[in-house]
Amino acid sequence: MTDNGASTAGWSTSVLLMDFTGEATGARLSAAGATNTPTAATATGTVSVPASPATDPTAPKIIQTATCVTGNNAATWDAGLSPQVPTEGVVDASTATVTYSVS
Repeated sequence: MTDNGASTAGWSTSVLLMDFTGEATGARLSAAGATNTPTAATATGTVSVPASPATDPTAPKIIQTATCVTGNNAATWDAGLSPQVPTEGVVDASTATVTYSVS
């Protein structure tokens, strides 16, 4: 995230995860049991960006919030996405859409 607004306004980043779909079987794996645990942000400029884990990200959940902002700043982090796989799951490669938004 890069904020070149040169202001003191903070920002937050949210995550939204759609269900996983098996590539070979078409089986659906619910995103409801997933957890998004972002790593600590590496920030530049004057900003504090604490991470917040998001469980059940099937509705937008805030995972990073910038506070103590002064001027231009930037932050990067790794997502840390962990789906919950049922014990009766079938081996398959699955895909899902992850949407990040900033406000």
